[in-house]
Amino acid sequence: RKNSADRDYFKDVIRGHYRFYISDMLYSKQTGKPVFIFSRPIYDYSNEIIGVLCAVCPYQKILEIFSGIHIKGNSDNRITIRDSSGRFILHPLKEWNMKVYDTSTLVKTPYDTHGDVDGIRKIMDVNGNPIILFYKNVENTDWIVSYSLRYADFTKVRRTQLKYHRGIML
Repeated sequence: RKNSADRDYFKDVIRGHYRFYISDMLYSKQTGKPVFIFSRPIYDYSNEIIGVLCAVCPYQKILEIFSGIHIKGNSDNRITIRDSSGRFILHPLKEWNMKVYDTSTLVKTPYDTHGDVDGIRKIMDVNGNPIILFYKNVENTDWIVSYSLRYADFTKVRRTQLKYHRGIML
């Protein structure tokens, strides 16, 4: 068995910084394969932290779970998930999975949230088409989940909503 005391998921939880922690993608010390660690403190009867409970989840399992998420009425899976290092956990372009988004090498990208934790942004996709990007920080992590919608589809929905609301006001 390998010691995990040097890992952030252990150190931050044992110090009391988190009640629940999800690591960025790591490479297992035992298998060398990509994994995520879910950890939480173990308390004694006087509410003192006496240890850390950790669960290991292989990257392939995470990919399997999240790849099955689809928005109703949308055949394209446009959901992305990035960990705090900027690594894409899930991306609609499969070749971007496990790649780190590096702002120093890319001038513009649909996934640049400029440090915001939540927002909506009109941007261009990798093919130069306008899209609306909805993004949100995952609570208790520095992960970002985003969903992109073609700008034309977004404006179509807005026009439908405006027609509906004008009809109610008449």
